[in-house]
Amino acid sequence: MKLRLRAFSLLILWFLAPVMASAAPDTTAEYQKMITEWSDDISKGRNLPCAYHRRGFAYMKLQDFEKAIRDFQKVRQLDPIICHDEKGAYGINMGQVHYLEGICWYELNTFAQAILHFKNAAATDGYVAPKSLYYLMGKSYGYQSNFKDAISAYDKAIAIDSKYAEAYYARGLVYGRLGIQHKKRQDKSYARYLDPGLTSEGDRAIVSGLAFAFGVFLILFLLLRTISGMLFKVKEPVLVKGRPSYPVSLLLITTLSSMLYFGWLGYLSPAAKVHVPDPQAHSGSHLFLALSLVAGAPCVRERCRLKFYIEKRGPEVT
Repeated sequence: MKLRLRAFSLLILWFLAPVMASAAPDTTAEYQKMITEWSDDISKGRNLPCAYHRRGFAYMKLQDFEKAIRDFQKVRQLDPIICHDEKGAYGINMGQVHYLEGICWYELNTFAQAILHFKNAAATDGYVAPKSLYYLMGKSYGYQSNFKDAISAYDKAIAIDSKYAEAYYARGLVYGRLGIQHKKRQDKSYARYLDPGLTSEGDRAIVSGLAFAFGVFLILFLLLRTISGMLFKVKEPVLVKGRPSYPVSLLLITTLSSMLYFGWLGYLSPAAKVHVPDPQAHSGSHLFLALSLVAGAPCVRERCRLKFYIEKRGPEVT
């Protein structure tokens, strides 16, 4: 009974895995509606600054960064940049437009353009640059191996928020690349003190890969057990205690395979990722891998041994 519950819990974990790794935003339909409404205003030449600005933001949220960039560029070409809505008339701050465009270039891995727009945003009169701007600027410099400027950008982010754990952690990684080990340890230690669940992008990629490999192994193992049982003409495959029927076993294998396949496609597809201004975040993959091992290991240890024999009472897979 316990093993059957573990197998069921493993099924639930695989169902939740794509959600923990990369969930689609709840407001997708809302953003699509916004795009339709503002596209209609643009086609009629009505309230263009506001229409381009808001449609670009919606495109950014939907991960369509190239279209978002084109809309933000349209906003910068208009004069005057006045938005009219239910709140009245007000100007759109060009610093924010540059910041949003910089995020889009960052997500497209075009870091030189991202840095340019982040700088333009920070230099815009009347615009108060958020800490995430300098954080993403630091990340962009880091990807270009410009570690000195990366540290300077992280310093500015920390100056805005002295408890900005992600910035401390990222700065620690840069110090490590420069061989300054004591500062690396200091920053990473303090970052984990502020946020114990903090992980780097490399850590998340490694753990996600391990979780995927474990899923492939489990599916192949269950498939082998089921096929071997059918070849030996065993009435019921021995997967867990209780010996589920072949239809249940095949359904389990199909479900796990489908979830793994679509989860992997979601991981590869940029459209399936959620945009967050601060990409250095918690890793759901760690929790998933740990719980998967807890659920699957007892099954492998106690019941799922690849030994096949025929007893006097008849053929059976044990």
